[in-house]
Amino acid sequence: MKLSESFALILKQIEKEKGLSISDLKTAIEVAFLSAYKKKFGTSANIKISFNKDMTELNIYHVKKVVENLENNKN
Repeated sequence: MKLSESFALILKQIEKEKGLSISDLKTAIEVAFLSAYKKKFGTSANIKISFNKDMTELNIYHVKKVVENLENNKN
């Protein structure tokens, strides 16, 4: 998800004015997105959230395990 270029500036301003670290702010945003994902889809298991280096993009990944052979096939 593309974020406004001013997003990083806003976080830096919050950091300066409120004394919160960028790391803590990023964590709070990640937790909020995980909570929203869980509310919408019923689970947040195996969901990974990451910001790019300049904080202009937020990526949300659903990590899945790929297996060669299916075990316990119930067909």
